[in-house]
Amino acid sequence: MATNADTMRDRFAAQAVIEELLRVQGNVPRRSTLGRLFGLSPLGADSVPWYLGAKGERAVGSLLESLPPEWAVFHALPVGVKGSDIDHVLVGPPGIFTINTKHHRGQTVWVAGRNLLVSGRKTRYIRDAELEAERVTELVRRRMPRSAPARPVVAFVGPKQLTIREKPASVTIVDARHLRRWLLSLPPTLAWPERMEITAVVDNPATWRRPPVAVPGPLVSPVRSSPPPSGRTGAPGPTSSSSSSSSSSSPSQLPSYRASAAPAPADDPIARFAALDADVRAARRRRLLWVLLALATTTAGAFLAAPPLTTLLLGSGR
Repeated sequence: MATNADTMRDRFAAQAVIEELLRVQGNVPRRSTLGRLFGLSPLGADSVPWYLGAKGERAVGSLLESLPPEWAVFHALPVGVKGSDIDHVLVGPPGIFTINTKHHRGQTVWVAGRNLLVSGRKTRYIRDAELEAERVTELVRRRMPRSAPARPVVAFVGPKQLTIREKPASVTIVDARHLRRWLLSLPPTLAWPERMEITAVVDNPATWRRPPVAVPGPLVSPVRSSPPPSGRTGAPGPTSSSSSSSSSSSPSQLPSYRASAAPAPADDPIARFAALDADVRAARRRRLLWVLLALATTTAGAFLAAPPLTTLLLGSGR
């Protein structure tokens, strides 16, 4: 699949899902004044799964962006030919990871080996996660044949309960709230030069085109004799000007390959999603307000009717 990004780190969390959500939502009629008044959701029925998916990926993306600088974080990497993407790819001291985000707020998740059920319904989440990791491993090894394989992870957002009777052999299942802590608890397996090289491969849009496009010149800058400057690898925005004090044999930072950020387009999908999200939350609050108002009215009516009713009942008993 082709991509127009200057680097893959130019892609934001849930980019593919948000783009599809906005496309589907574009066919939904505007709410009437009465609909707005009573808190009718602005989302169409077909938009709801995309909206929930985007919320989940944005939540996990925010958690991943808080990882230390030696981690490179990528979002919404395109694979295949049907618009498929991998939610998140990480390159860090413990290795390469593919993160498949699943937003099942308030639902129960049960895992036993290769069986994963959500509210009693069987899913393909484990197999899908394995396929994503295999795909990333294949793409990286086209340029680095001896690279370590990617490790698949399924991260659940907001589950009511996550029960793991038996861990899957090759896929890690985790509540998104504990994802960052789990990643940081893993022992390091990749040296800095290898992380730098893998990061460059993942960051290059040519890696994600089918068929691969030859890129003139080396994909990777020469290994530096001293640690690169401190800064968030793979994150937008300015980096710190401070330098690491560790030796060149064990640097803790990755160099920045990020191109200069292009000015935001007039049709900014993040801004449009934020506006839609605000409308959805406002409609939810308005519906709740109407429910509370109805309860208050019912309670007040019952309270006011109580004295006359009591008098009537007492009088009828004389």
